[in-house]
Amino acid sequence: RQAEAIAAWSGYVERYPDPLDPAMEARSRLADLHGERGDPAGRLRWLQAIVDANGSAAQGTDRSRTLAARSAVELADVKRHAYEALALSAPLEETLPAKKASMEAALESYGLAAEYGIAEVVTQATYRIAQVYRDFGAALMESERPAGLDAEALEQYEILLEEQAFPFEEQ
Repeated sequence: RQAEAIAAWSGYVERYPDPLDPAMEARSRLADLHGERGDPAGRLRWLQAIVDANGSAAQGTDRSRTLAARSAVELADVKRHAYEALALSAPLEETLPAKKASMEAALESYGLAAEYGIAEVVTQATYRIAQVYRDFGAALMESERPAGLDAEALEQYEILLEEQAFPFEEQ
């Protein structure tokens, strides 16, 4: 039954990409159907299709922007989860660049979601941005320490980490 619904909605989107709002509702329904059937890749594909169909945050209708904003924040959540999965371990100079790049990708995605100006999404994106910054600072402080440091060197290392973590915790 879900397969038939997916085929019908997909056919609708292909045949009738305009007017925008009904096609966006169809894409939203397709994302929901894929989620209900346990197909996260399919859900993400349709969420991205919603964002792509709307274009920029300045385009579309109120309804299409709302659907695009909600989709964008869910797509940003995926990037945040990927960021959170990366651990900082010794040597820090090898794992830190990947963690930081993943963090920046998540932050950028949340920023794009917030640009739609939909109040609920702006609030959600802003909160998640704060979570990412807080998590990055905490991850720095909890990161694995290099082996073989004497007490004085370890203390200096801790001070350097605190100096690196502080700006992220403040943001």
